[in-house]
Amino acid sequence: MVNDIMLSAMAWASSLKNAVATRIHEERGQDLLEYAVLAGAVGIVAAIALIGAGAAGWLNFASFKNKIANCVSFSNTCGA
Repeated sequence: MVNDIMLSAMAWASSLKNAVATRIHEERGQDLLEYAVLAGAVGIVAAIALIGAGAAGWLNFASFKNKIANCVSFSNTCGA
């Protein structure tokens, strides 16, 4: 039983590897890979920018939280 599961998993992994290798060798696969790398690079740059902005004090989430907390109440005024 366990051997059958292991063999099935190995067969699936092998077919997945072959499918990925085929896509990479095709031109369409190269385009897909390039878009994936580009999306990853954009994500990393965006994360670094957000971390840097937070460290520089440009993003003050505590202030945003307090302003929202002042607005979300049963009173008719909003603390500005």
